[in-house]
Amino acid sequence: MSNYFAVCARGVEPVLEHELRSLGISQTKSLFSGVAFEGEIDDLYRTNMALRTATRVLKPVAEFIARDFDALYRGVRKIDMYELFRVDQTFRVDVNLVQSTMTHSQFAAQKIKDAIVDQFRQRSDGKLRPSVDLKNPQIVFNVFVSGPHVTFALDASGESLHRRHYREGAGEAPMKEALAAAIVLLSDWDRESPVYDPMCGSGTLLIEAMMIAQNIAPNLNRTFSFQNWREYDADRFNAIREELRGKQLMPKLRGFGMEVSPRVATTARKNIAAAGLDKFIEIKTGDFRRVRHTQDSGLVIVNPPYGERMDEVENLKHLYRELGDHIKQDCQGCTASIFTGNLELRKFVGLRTKERILLYNGAIEGRLLKYNLY
Repeated sequence: MSNYFAVCARGVEPVLEHELRSLGISQTKSLFSGVAFEGEIDDLYRTNMALRTATRVLKPVAEFIARDFDALYRGVRKIDMYELFRVDQTFRVDVNLVQSTMTHSQFAAQKIKDAIVDQFRQRSDGKLRPSVDLKNPQIVFNVFVSGPHVTFALDASGESLHRRHYREGAGEAPMKEALAAAIVLLSDWDRESPVYDPMCGSGTLLIEAMMIAQNIAPNLNRTFSFQNWREYDADRFNAIREELRGKQLMPKLRGFGMEVSPRVATTARKNIAAAGLDKFIEIKTGDFRRVRHTQDSGLVIVNPPYGERMDEVENLKHLYRELGDHIKQDCQGCTASIFTGNLELRKFVGLRTKERILLYNGAIEGRLLKYNLY
């Protein structure tokens, strides 16, 4: 058994922990912006392909104390890099500093890079050293510094797990796929009744909902950093991928979206087609305030704009009020979930909330507002 850490957005930790448990992983611990868990190598492969709300999976390999850059260098020099990767492989170092006396993450990354390279040069009498590749490295190291505590980890995922590769384009403020999946999973949806987004943008919420309903693992068709690790087992990886493919479902339900911008609506249709879901999700170009859509069961889910300037917020008050009226009048019998990053605007929806859940969209503090519509 090895220790791993799945990273997620703030507020999503309980959802991610439930996902891990549903994959058969019993030893979990919810922490800040992620969940620690124990598992075998099969679990590492499975979590990277199947987790919807994680952004990456890390394998911690060392912990030590460092209060300055020299101590950071010395701590990394003690880690046996020959056990982790080969000299002919490229690497990158990602650093996150939280409440540390070291305040420059790029300089910290440089010191860590020097410690790694110096170890290889010392063992080869200065003849060999691995190369850095910032864009497409074979090995990625993730270093988290909280106060004086340093955790040095291998990044098993490489590219962030939220990038599902179905997004051909996006609207003005696209929501990350992992957060969209978390919102769907928190919405008390039965995964059998219709789902409707009256302001669907580039279609992310609808796509994630339909992938959940069909039990499509979100990252089946991509590569991962762990495939460059020494212990990588291609046969086991391929077997688990086929196992996940075999669990896909074909429920008889549909998704429907409304988008006022013809350009963004076209983008949504392209994204849906890229995800292989164009037979299950329909996008109509139009304004929900003018093109009536009625629904008497299922889920209404929407991420309306937040507004950055005061004049935008004033205009959005009317939009939120009209959104609430539309849901109340045209979607009786449904449940509704509205995610907003503007805490002032939420009260203009004009509906009694069943539940409010704190979630973060990047650095933006938001609320998932849940309603029962009678």
